[in-house]
Amino acid sequence: MIRKDSIFNKLLWISSIYISIICFILTLLTVNISKRIIVDQSIKNFRKNYEFIQKDLVNYNYEIIQALTKISKSEIFREYLSEPIDDSVKQFNMVVSLGNYMESNKEYLTSTNSHIVAVGTNSMYYSTNSLHWDIELKDVFDKLDIESENNIGYKIADTSNIKSVKYKNSLLAIKPLIDKNNKSKLYGHMYLVIDERYIYSMYEKYLNDGMTFILISSDGQVMSSNEIDKITTYDYDLLEKCKLNENGKTIQIRKGQYSHTLISNYIPFFDAYFVADINHNAVSNNLNNLKYYMIFIIGVSLLLMLICIYTISYRFSKPLLSLVDLMSKGTLEPLIYNKNNMNETYEIRVLTNAYDDMVKEIDYYVKNLISEEEERRKAELNALQMQINPHFLYNTLSTIKYLARSEKINEVDKTIDALISILRNTIGTTEEMSTIKSEIENLKQYIYINKLRFGASTNVTFEVNEDCENILIPKLIIQPFIENAFFHAFTGKNSGEINVFINRNINFIVIEIIDNGIGMKETDINKIKSKKLKGGIGIKNVDERIKLIYGEEYGVKIVSEKDYGTIVSIKIPINKKEK
Repeated sequence: MIRKDSIFNKLLWISSIYISIICFILTLLTVNISKRIIVDQSIKNFRKNYEFIQKDLVNYNYEIIQALTKISKSEIFREYLSEPIDDSVKQFNMVVSLGNYMESNKEYLTSTNSHIVAVGTNSMYYSTNSLHWDIELKDVFDKLDIESENNIGYKIADTSNIKSVKYKNSLLAIKPLIDKNNKSKLYGHMYLVIDERYIYSMYEKYLNDGMTFILISSDGQVMSSNEIDKITTYDYDLLEKCKLNENGKTIQIRKGQYSHTLISNYIPFFDAYFVADINHNAVSNNLNNLKYYMIFIIGVSLLLMLICIYTISYRFSKPLLSLVDLMSKGTLEPLIYNKNNMNETYEIRVLTNAYDDMVKEIDYYVKNLISEEEERRKAELNALQMQINPHFLYNTLSTIKYLARSEKINEVDKTIDALISILRNTIGTTEEMSTIKSEIENLKQYIYINKLRFGASTNVTFEVNEDCENILIPKLIIQPFIENAFFHAFTGKNSGEINVFINRNINFIVIEIIDNGIGMKETDINKIKSKKLKGGIGIKNVDERIKLIYGEEYGVKIVSEKDYGTIVSIKIPINKKEK
């Protein structure tokens, strides 16, 4: 299992974060560059398309000029619009003549999506509108600010409320009518009423998303646009920008939070500017969908890349992970047997060889240390046993001396036999361990000797569980506590009871030596455990000996209460090997 803090994981995370950041930056750069390219391409496309738009407008303007010029030269129109017509017959004949003239020259006088209206200074009115005479248009004409020049001018008018005109907005081509015999005499105006949507159709096919086309007059009025609501309104701010950047120049502006590019071209015959307003965000709007697609593609690519990195990194780091796994098992074993499975590299080979050399050296020193520890442990155990045995022997010989002085020959003989039996089972063999049954037999001999010395008033009883009789325990671990009870527990008393209980638990046995003697204080218990107290050396050594053999969780525990007695508990594991 790969740890979270392993080199492999750290390298993987660093690589993943680094590649993710790079991919994120590249995505942003790609999108921004793509937007810039799309905007630049839109500008280039407009410059190219404007040539076609301009060509269509020029051709249409030529048709308008041809029609209006033809009519302005007509004597019939001049007579109808300038001379007074008093009777209805003459007026009728004049209208018929105008109709014949228009019919004979209709290929020159009929422009697409338009009709002609003529208004004379004599208040006469003429229209080629076959449905209506466009009388309502006269109010529109009267509101126009028309300069009395010989040239053709263009104006835009809202004709949505005029029933005789079906156009929502009409572009009016206006030509003053001048008497050719009297150049200063104006006898009327000729109006060509054009559907603004026809002008729109000339550039509609070149519109793209995010682009706005505007035809704005030199006085700031919008004459045509793909945004219908702007038509007939005035936009002086746009006009100023157009004047500064005419002839195809570009200008960067901001509208709200979006950037725009304006390209304006001046059209002399309209006396207007044709403007392209390119919204950068809207033009590149389709790129937003592409952006999400790119993010998806990059995300999938990143995932595949990370899988490849993981696979390659794991393949290269697997030998190191195997080495770490073997070294972390806690057993100092050479790695030479595992090298064939590690696919090792040069670096791993150096590490494994160094590790194997270190394991060999540690194994050598550990074996020496174990051997030295074993010898030291045996020496300590022997020293402890020799401390216990002379102590017991000293007390027993004192008893025999006492019996001899008292001339109790039979008791001396039995005491010597008991002493010989005890010595035969203890120092007569080199075994450190004996069964509980054997220890009890030795204790009975020991108690017999002590009863001779202290009198039969001290009674000792044994309660041993049958399951415990064959369990091995260290020799002479019970005797020092019985001896201590005989010496100290019944001072000032005529009699006493010592009970020995040996019971088995699941994993250990408990040996309890209980007396009903005078008891001890806590300070006395601490002293009896101390080496400084004469006679307590056996108890101290028993506890040290058990801990040395079995461990610190085992040993001797003493509980005592003044005037009530003392309980000594010895805890020993069952079938547990020596440390």
